[in-house]
Amino acid sequence: MKCLWITTTLLLFAVITATAQDCKNFYYMTNNAVVEMSIYNDKEELMGKQLYKIAEVEKKGSDLVSTFTTSFLDKNGKEISQSAGTFKCNGITIGVDMKMNIPGASAGNMSAKMKSSDSYLMYPTTLTVGKFLADGAFHMESEVNGMPMVMDFKITQRKVEAKESITTTAGTWDCFKISYNIESKVSVMGAGVPMELKATEWFAPGFGMVKTISYNKNGKLMGSTQITKLEK
Repeated sequence: MKCLWITTTLLLFAVITATAQDCKNFYYMTNNAVVEMSIYNDKEELMGKQLYKIAEVEKKGSDLVSTFTTSFLDKNGKEISQSAGTFKCNGITIGVDMKMNIPGASAGNMSAKMKSSDSYLMYPTTLTVGKFLADGAFHMESEVNGMPMVMDFKITQRKVEAKESITTTAGTWDCFKISYNIESKVSVMGAGVPMELKATEWFAPGFGMVKTISYNKNGKLMGSTQITKLEK
């Protein structure tokens, strides 16, 4: 019995150690890290940039949680909005705050009355080709220029399609290519039009999202993003 207890304790210690290590290797769990994500339109022209700055990393229960601020810049480098969010990791899954999906222009005009769901898009720390990942949904109520606004955003049918190497001006990563569907609707004063998109992202284990491409339901390119600069 004593041997069993010692073995179990050692296994538990190994799991806890591996969990902490898996989380700390995630780039967005690095204090003071800065990620520059460039945003391109359907003609592959630079439209602006999004800067993520990790402000704090702390342990909360079984999760390692990092708080970040994000700034949206236009193509000339002028800041047009700011927002904030969190990442969380427990060694088994990594949760990406879905507030990251709020368009920059809208985020900049939101009032202090904003209410949103606490929603994360989850990624297993171990990915395999052919695997389906959990859906994600986000709901937000706010005001834009004094008018009530409601946003609903869903990501569904997430599938790991392949493993690919992606190179940008910031470096090279071995990524998993993940396809998914996007359903979004923004309603202002009760009136809104739903939008459906198909998207692909390249996610690097132990790092995070490196590149994304989105298409409309007819397969026309709508835009893309990719990491273009990293700072620690």
